[in-house]
Amino acid sequence: TFLPVDGSRVKATPVPQVALMLCSKAFYRNNERVFSPWGGLLEPIKGILNALVEGQNSVEILNEHHLKGKLDQYPIVVTPEWDYIPPAFREELIAYVKNGGQLVCVGPKSARLFQKELDVKFTGKPIDKPIWLEHKDWLGGVKGELQRVKLGSRAKAFGKVYRENDNVGPAEVAASIAKLGKGRIAGVYMACGVAYNTCRNTVLRDFLNDLVRKLHAKPVVEVEGSHLVDVSVMTKDGKLCVNLVNTAG
Repeated sequence: TFLPVDGSRVKATPVPQVALMLCSKAFYRNNERVFSPWGGLLEPIKGILNALVEGQNSVEILNEHHLKGKLDQYPIVVTPEWDYIPPAFREELIAYVKNGGQLVCVGPKSARLFQKELDVKFTGKPIDKPIWLEHKDWLGGVKGELQRVKLGSRAKAFGKVYRENDNVGPAEVAASIAKLGKGRIAGVYMACGVAYNTCRNTVLRDFLNDLVRKLHAKPVVEVEGSHLVDVSVMTKDGKLCVNLVNTAG
């Protein structure tokens, strides 16, 4: 709700576009202090949020209880590096995809919860060393866990990761996309959020946003130009409102 200068109250409603899930159950399972965000638990979702809005996506942060029964309103849902999703809601997410939804599981922990649906097999333990992400012929350094995977017949690779700052050596799969029913599910096999918050890596930003755009090909609005302009799309009084926010200062 916004309060205009004339004192009247006008309600604006977000147009469902990208739903970024803040899993309250996972937060409380891992949090050692009640109602406290300290300890870095929210850093991954902050980083992924920053990457998505700097790619001009209109993003809503929503808990699972906000999304329950309403998933079909959103063209795409992103689960950012949570190591737990309540079983009943996980099944609802799978049903959402099978009915035509698009789901992106960012990070090894999140992807592990959907191995069967992603049609991948995790091999070995996660690697926690600096890696190099290749996207559109550019290499960008990323510091975070990388999980090696073996793709099944339904899974198609998206992006490559190298152990060194050179793209001539052996590569690992950065992400994959698989059809599931009428929809698609994607997995990103490296931890991205903290890495992006630590260093605004343009390769990582473009990689995540191109993955989202591949699944969410027809957003309500597209903006070109500076990545320091955030976009939010709302309706008010029956009219579509496109809000452009200058974050460059």
